[in-house]
Amino acid sequence: MNNNLLYFPSIEFRNDAWVKTSLLLWDCIYRIKPGSYTPHDSNEINEAEAEGYIRNIVVEKVDIQTACGEFINFLRNLPFLPAGFDDIQYEPVHEEKIDSVLYPLLEAIAEKYENHFFHLPRQYSRGYMYYLSNIVAKRRSLVRATDDYHSWIIMPYFTEQANFGENVYDEFSRMYYASIIMKDVLPLNAGCASMKDIIQFVSKRKDERECFRNTLNEFTSELSLINNQEHALALVNDYEKKLREAKTDLRKSMDFCNSTELNSLLTVGLPISATAILAFSDTGNPYSLAKILGFALIGAVAAYSDYKKVVKDKRRSNMGSYLLDIDEMRIRQGYIPNLSYTFNEFMND
Repeated sequence: MNNNLLYFPSIEFRNDAWVKTSLLLWDCIYRIKPGSYTPHDSNEINEAEAEGYIRNIVVEKVDIQTACGEFINFLRNLPFLPAGFDDIQYEPVHEEKIDSVLYPLLEAIAEKYENHFFHLPRQYSRGYMYYLSNIVAKRRSLVRATDDYHSWIIMPYFTEQANFGENVYDEFSRMYYASIIMKDVLPLNAGCASMKDIIQFVSKRKDERECFRNTLNEFTSELSLINNQEHALALVNDYEKKLREAKTDLRKSMDFCNSTELNSLLTVGLPISATAILAFSDTGNPYSLAKILGFALIGAVAAYSDYKKVVKDKRRSNMGSYLLDIDEMRIRQGYIPNLSYTFNEFMND
């Protein structure tokens, strides 16, 4: 798990509390910002940026050219358009994030062009931003994180090269894109702390944070490569103590946060073989959430169409993506997202 993250898919952060909570685990938050654009940030975000804990990436020409080329090829080679591409909502993309070769396509599908922004159908807008953020993250060794369920759940469709069919719930697939949802790693009330306290924590508690990040990354990376039930169970058994101790030390170091029973939901996505994920299922259904590590749930999100493409892909979970949910109302109600349902809606409506 890398030290720093790239926020996606927007420029502005939707919630200062999300930034504070993320900094409890990562060292620095990057975002993609056009050079001519001034974000509408709060005073606390400005404070974190002044101290170097929020940093702006002005994309380079090679970033844009690579992302545009890959996105155009992606659209040309789609076997079918998912239902989500009929989304009538529009989102802006700044022109400085787009290469000239992509202009004709965007002009054809844009609702309007205004103040240097193309207003595009949401899935095209997000799809392109997923490609751009993926290129930016790879070239700078960053992981990606978001606070938006729909952005996180749709992203694999693009970054996994549309390697999913209409049968999202294929129980006979040999490989799945899966989620691990951790329920008590980060406290929910970090947003109540001042940014000054958060910054002080980040600078003083490097060891505890790094230990948890590295242990989690090692675990998910190894799990995504396993194709043997016995070995999958042994791996979880081996890492359960390590991760529990790392999590306990991390939580103890957050003494500036008030004690609370409520915790945010931290989700990481990874490819996993059917053999491995079914090792944890009592029902034989890879999509039903199963408990692992004592504090996490694992379940399939969608079946891959071609497992061989995933096996050949060397990226694996080392360049994974994270979803951090700090919605108190949902968490108080014990809400656990049905990620496979949301993905199926995108594919088939």
